[in-house]
Formats: sequence, C-alpha cells, structure tokens
Amino acid sequence: MIPNDIFILANIYKYASDEELETIVHSIIGRVWAHWKESGINPNLLKPTDKELHEVAKGLRTPK
Repeated sequence: MIPNDIFILANIYKYASDEELETIVHSIIGRVWAHWKESGINPNLLKPTDKELHEVAKGLRTPK
C-alpha cells in the first residue's frame, strides 16, 4: 500500500532524482502554460525553453 503522503513536495524533493524532478517541472509548467494559452489569459505568453526549465528544476535543489 502506498502511503498517503508519498507525493507531497517534501518527499518529491527528497526522493526524486534530478532527472525525475526536471521531468515533473516540465510537466507542471507545460500544463500550466497550455492552460493559460488556451484560456486566453495571456495570449503573448512565451513557452519556457528546455534550458529555462532545467534552470528552474536545478534551482529547486538549491537551499534557500
């Protein structure tokens, strides 16, 4: 049985590999961008590049 809290952000940061975390970031940002684009919230919104998303994912591992 999978624990209920396995997918909380703290566990994702703790247990996901760098590659898995980057994939998660790409997926979430991609879906948010697509929603905004389709809904017309910001029609001039530029889709982030893979390099930009890589930097975002890398920044998640940096302690604040």
